[in-house]
Amino acid sequence: MEDSFAQIVKGNPSGSKILKPIEVFEVGLKLKKNTNIQYNFNADAILLFDIHSHDGNQIITHSATESKTFEGTFVAPKDGDYYFLAMNLRGTDVPLQYSISLEQDIHYIQYEETQYDIAIFSNSTVEIVGFSQENKQMIIRVNTPYLTPGFISVTIPRVLLDGPFDFQGGITEYTESQDDSASTFIINTPIGTHDITITGTTAVPEVPIPMLFLIMATISFLIITKFKLKNQF
Repeated sequence: MEDSFAQIVKGNPSGSKILKPIEVFEVGLKLKKNTNIQYNFNADAILLFDIHSHDGNQIITHSATESKTFEGTFVAPKDGDYYFLAMNLRGTDVPLQYSISLEQDIHYIQYEETQYDIAIFSNSTVEIVGFSQENKQMIIRVNTPYLTPGFISVTIPRVLLDGPFDFQGGITEYTESQDDSASTFIINTPIGTHDITITGTTAVPEVPIPMLFLIMATISFLIITKFKLKNQF
């Protein structure tokens, strides 16, 4: 309910929000120790901003101010869940724009003699559970911050796994885009831990159809040549 009091927690690192009177808006992130996060919040009127974490029932405030603008760099003092909060103490609606720069992690899939880089950034802890060439599938496990929906961006090389794609698991919505070399998926998940299965239609090291025809033609040519040479003797 977004009436006299509401607390909205999101995992998306950037966007916009109209804060109603006495409304609290937070962006929740799982961060590793010493992670640098740049943040920028801009409102049309003065809001209460803070960055905080939880230690049991204790709230630890790392930064706080009342301003139209809240920006800077935050360094996580330890592994944990952190919250970037904006609260509207005014009696009127206040538009808010926000952006938090998440660091990109590179995960690796080793298949035969080749290593493939999977670029991921997320507000959650992300683990690649497995890749199956036979099933043309990749399974990704997402563990969100406490009471926070998950946000994940994953970029997969098309030589490893290519579409069209099918998605299964704990997903609320997703978008996909691709260029000549990779496919990128923006995936939102519910609160908690979820396994997401991305299934493609082709996977390494399948031989492309034109190449397959070339190989078959080469084999046929060699067989015919061998047969002709044999008949000459």
